Amino acid sequence: MEERLRRLENEIAVLRDDLRVLRGLVENDPASALNKIRYVTEKVLHGLCAEHGVSWGSAEPTLERMIGPLLAKEIIPRNVGIHVRTIQSNASPGSHFQASALGSAHVEVAQRALLEFLEWHFASNQPPEFPREQLAPALASGNRGGARRTRLVGGGVALVCLLVGATVAVVAFQTPTEAGPPTAGLDAVERYRNGWSAGSGLDSVAFWRVAGDDFRRALNTEWVPRWAAGARLADGCIALLQDDIVSARSDYEAAVELDPSWSVGHAALASVLLRSGDFDDAIASAEHAQLLEPGWWVPVALVGRAHGQAGELERAVPDLMRAYELSGRSPTLLGELALLHHARGFDRQALIAASEALDADPNVIPALVVRAERRIEAGDGEGALEFSSHAAAVAPSSALVLLLHADALAMTGAEDDAMSTYRRALAGDGAGALNGASPVRLREVRAALAEGVLPTLRHRQPVLLARKAALRRQLVEAAEAAQA
Repeated sequence: MEERLRRLENEIAVLRDDLRVLRGLVENDPASALNKIRYVTEKVLHGLCAEHGVSWGSAEPTLERMIGPLLAKEIIPRNVGIHVRTIQSNASPGSHFQASALGSAHVEVAQRALLEFLEWHFASNQPPEFPREQLAPALASGNRGGARRTRLVGGGVALVCLLVGATVAVVAFQTPTEAGPPTAGLDAVERYRNGWSAGSGLDSVAFWRVAGDDFRRALNTEWVPRWAAGARLADGCIALLQDDIVSARSDYEAAVELDPSWSVGHAALASVLLRSGDFDDAIASAEHAQLLEPGWWVPVALVGRAHGQAGELERAVPDLMRAYELSGRSPTLLGELALLHHARGFDRQALIAASEALDADPNVIPALVVRAERRIEAGDGEGALEFSSHAAAVAPSSALVLLLHADALAMTGAEDDAMSTYRRALAGDGAGALNGASPVRLREVRAALAEGVLPTLRHRQPVLLARKAALRRQLVEAAEAAQA
């Protein structure tokens, strides 16, 4: 017992230093931060292999070589192995995205996975009679203000609190100055123009509060219509994240009135109209934004999404294809095209597009959704859980992702976890940067939970598969008729 206690104390001390270094790298050096995350993961895996006598062969002990044997011997449970796989996909040596603009997004996802992995490691390796107080002195120096606290099972878990503010710091948001233009506000608008991605900060209320305050600070010294519109845009984004559709629409309409020539205001209004199901008005606002700025891909994508959500799948395809080209072949839009192909019944094209999107960026939500959906339809709960867990790590507030993750949990027999995840999906319905959850599925889940039971699993609903096959036949027949 004493030997194990000393080993854990030493391990905590060493990893605390590693995580201090990681905190310093997160904001300014994403590639080095990813390498450090991988290094920490490999260090823990190596210790587990040594403790349990697990061999990875005669080669260098890399993450890829060690995780397989540890999973095979069930030293690391499968649900924890998913976090290691997420780190692997985001922090592979020499990955092209390590030095790219995507780097910060990958740091955030890999960091969240590392947090979960370390929490499991210290909780599962703590001796049962090991009192939390014995670790307090070793941890005190590293656990300072603002630390993230999660579940806190076991004394060693406090180590992960060293990831102080790192998930927020990755946003690398500019600090407003006392005088001058609203640099933080304008930076937020530029990120909005580039579209949602993990680590962009667009799904953070705090991010938009800073932006709105910065616009208002600048307006105290100089009245600029676009800055006033920017302040209302920030207010609308906060309202949307808090699921207040009415206030968001009012704020976006005010932004349009303050600066009618600003394409961003019209696109934002289109997005909230789309969320509220006003498809015709959403298309009109998005098309107005296109007229103001023809080369911007976001309004084009909004038109495609509106057609898709209205059930006009064939009309959605050309708009999303054009948005994809205008965006410089965004992996996220390729993932959306994959999801659209899947909805149309063309699963081969869907899987090809999803694979290409994930090759470019392993955190593309629509592509992960396609992979998980296909596993669910095939009755492969374990496969569905792998992809849905990854998606949930990237977009933890998305109703679409949470419903999918809950379905996968239910398929694998984790009924309590599934029930709580279904409830989270309903609580967040409408919130978050990514949504797209089927209203029909939401109603089914809501009705089931009201009765205190799990909803019917979708792979056991043959009517859905029959409906999908019928849709595909109709599309093929329509294409043949057009050729004739």
